[in-house]
Amino acid sequence: MKTAVEWLESEILEHYSPFDNKLLYEAIHKAKEMEKEQKIAFARLHVQKALKAVENEMILSASAVKHWYLPETIK
Repeated sequence: MKTAVEWLESEILEHYSPFDNKLLYEAIHKAKEMEKEQKIAFARLHVQKALKAVENEMILSASAVKHWYLPETIK
């Protein structure tokens, strides 16, 4: 599966020769760099969400365990 930038690049390369427009090819390169940065940012966001979910689950588990060791619970 191609990304949007890869698809655009293939369409442009199909219809233009490499000497047609240097600015066009520079724009493709810039778009690829931007897409790469977006992918990294997207991955970071999801990792942060996953870590927060794990942290919340650990807090909930610790609360449940703590309950069993409270003096009023132990008889």
